[in-house]
Amino acid sequence: MSIPVPNPDLAIQEVDDGLLLLKDDGSYIVVNRTAYLIWQYIGKSENLEALAENVCRRLGIDVTEVVLDDIERFIKELLDRSFLVERS
Repeated sequence: MSIPVPNPDLAIQEVDDGLLLLKDDGSYIVVNRTAYLIWQYIGKSENLEALAENVCRRLGIDVTEVVLDDIERFIKELLDRSFLVERS
């Protein structure tokens, strides 16, 4: 899976326990600290496996199929809701 990039029209704000992503149309999502860590590697990783390796290294855990599935599901949700866009 190639990793999409953040929508350039997002407003991004750190909050107490994570990150607020706000689109121009007023829709938003607040992600927790783990999702915030994933967000930090989106756009910096070439593929899902590299992103998962970076996140797991920071968390001190092993990359497993469960981790890969969870990250892929999170990225798909952000892409479906236009918080992420396909690389051009």
